[in-house]
Amino acid sequence: MPGAEPRSRTAAARSWTGLAGAFLRELEPLWAAGLALLAAALGLLVLPLTGEPRETALWLLAGALLLPAAAIGARLPGPAAGAARRGLGAAALVAAGVLAVALRDPAVIALGGLQAALVLLVARRQAGPPWAVVPGAILGWAVAAPLVWWMPLHEWLTRDLYDVAIAMVGVYLVVAKLFRSELRAGAPPRWEPRTGLAAAVLLLGYASLHTDPLFEPTSAYHWSFYVGPALLIRQGAVPLWDVPAQYGLLSELAIAWLPGSPWAATYALNAALNLVYALALFVLLRAPMGDLLDQVASLLLAFFLVFGRVAFQASFAAVQVFPSTGGMRFAWSLLLLLTAVQAASRAAAGRPVTRLLVAGSAIWLAGCLWSLESAVYCSLTWLPAMVLLAGPSRRRLLAVPPALAAVSAAALLCWLGVRLGHPPDPRGFFEYAVSYGGGFGSLPIDPAGPVWVVVLAVGLVAAALGGRRAGADAGLVAAAGLLWATASYFVSRSHPSQVTNLGPLLVSGLLLATRLPGRPRVLPRQAAAAVVAAFLVGPLAYELGIRNYVVRTPQPARVDALRPRADPFLQALIDRAGLRPGDPVVFVGSEQVPALPPVWRGPDGREVTESRLWLPLAPAEELGGLPVERRLTYLERFRRSSPGGGWVLEADRPDFDVSWLDGWLSQRYRPVETLTGSGWRLTRYQPR
Repeated sequence: MPGAEPRSRTAAARSWTGLAGAFLRELEPLWAAGLALLAAALGLLVLPLTGEPRETALWLLAGALLLPAAAIGARLPGPAAGAARRGLGAAALVAAGVLAVALRDPAVIALGGLQAALVLLVARRQAGPPWAVVPGAILGWAVAAPLVWWMPLHEWLTRDLYDVAIAMVGVYLVVAKLFRSELRAGAPPRWEPRTGLAAAVLLLGYASLHTDPLFEPTSAYHWSFYVGPALLIRQGAVPLWDVPAQYGLLSELAIAWLPGSPWAATYALNAALNLVYALALFVLLRAPMGDLLDQVASLLLAFFLVFGRVAFQASFAAVQVFPSTGGMRFAWSLLLLLTAVQAASRAAAGRPVTRLLVAGSAIWLAGCLWSLESAVYCSLTWLPAMVLLAGPSRRRLLAVPPALAAVSAAALLCWLGVRLGHPPDPRGFFEYAVSYGGGFGSLPIDPAGPVWVVVLAVGLVAAALGGRRAGADAGLVAAAGLLWATASYFVSRSHPSQVTNLGPLLVSGLLLATRLPGRPRVLPRQAAAAVVAAFLVGPLAYELGIRNYVVRTPQPARVDALRPRADPFLQALIDRAGLRPGDPVVFVGSEQVPALPPVWRGPDGREVTESRLWLPLAPAEELGGLPVERRLTYLERFRRSSPGGGWVLEADRPDFDVSWLDGWLSQRYRPVETLTGSGWRLTRYQPR
């Protein structure tokens, strides 16, 4: 028929044009991730910096662009703004494609295809068009694959049939949660969320008390940076003056004030905060109308994100071994995110939020006193959200945080001033953060690593901030502040495991971003699902770790066994020196993990578990993170408050540079007795 062929070509062209336009609209929620990429590219070209300062500057630049853009850019109407968002989203998509090619991991295609198939099967009409589902899932797994940092993903998930099966189960649970439970409109029976919460309290409570694999040298090393300053405080030293404490103020005071040995006190505090951390995470992860399957998926995610991280060959090594990767560092800020989300939900429903705002301000205060790092996390999480939640009718509540801060600061300064007889030194509160921010202990960011998980999570939360009501936005504002602030934890030391340590925060942000009606669209939702699934599938495939975790029961009564013990050669030297309980001792070890003074036996054969310290070397490496001038300042202050000499138990060849200590000792003290043997040296010093 004449004219039929041109009309069919025109219709086909319109169809392809419409499909391309729909695909580009799917990319709009990725605009913030694309903007972060653009900021990074411009920073690399323009900033005259290298190493850690450059990475920190890029992080600051991304935040300076993303957060204001989230407040105004996503709400700009008109075709030009939409085209800009789609262009930035396309840039993010291209970057994910480049990453997929660079990884060369067949698991990206396999898991992406599996996820897409499950989504189309489970969600059906709600899944979206296949042309958005499939590329979203595959490119999402390209971003998520580096989360399994200890082994190529395809090798980790194909070691045996268990790994293949458990990967499929893990992906299915996440798909069912994000594409069915999260989209439910009807409320579940009351017994389902109650049963889920009860199960969470039991499982996560048990996990918080677990001690596997706590009794390892690595644990003693990492715990010593909490135990040591608390031990100094118990022996009379004063915070913010002669106690170097890299993990903060209130954290060390809490350990020092708790009953039992400082090791047992650290265990109790760590367990309590990890339980709070994990329960807050579980409540955040649960879908508002989630069914029983959602309770199961959320509980498994909460458990593995907090307690089930892969590090050792035979066991999980998470917050028990490394306290600073869990509740001891992040509990206050995640609790504030939960408070902001719940307050935003109540405000959107027209219900009162005054009590939540007051409670949140009290949590914020505790987080600020905990440490400087926690203060930054908590402030960026809570204060912007509180401003939104207070609104015109509750403006008076905005005076609560500064009032609490002023009263607490005055009380703290008075207490320390009375003990010292002069004002404390505020540098003790922030100097470690400055030292690490300057590059101490830093590692470079791997551009093919899990950094893009952080970019995706922050980008999706920022893009979702174009909400309609201030109250409804407060939870996302809190999430955006929290994710951007805690990203500094990864930027400062960019080992891939740091992203898994941030997993609870990243997954919380991703799920909050997907819960706004209509945002994000199908393709970004697929990418978010892939990241969440990777956080679950990685440790879930750790069959040996799970088996050992189940078989090895908690042993809280053995926590004091964490104390390092003198080896036979050092004990023989101690016997020759005639050291007695109560003699002042400091320790500079030779182990790969130098720690506190070891347990040794006195002349009567009884163990000396806590030596009296005559220098603030608790452990010696704690001072090593500071500039030399500050190290000497702490030594001088401690010498004046604790005059007299004592013994130095020192390896002939310590594993770290102690020339600054040797030089200071030679100026202030004279050696009066020295014994050597089997790689150790014991020296008794007296003041000059």
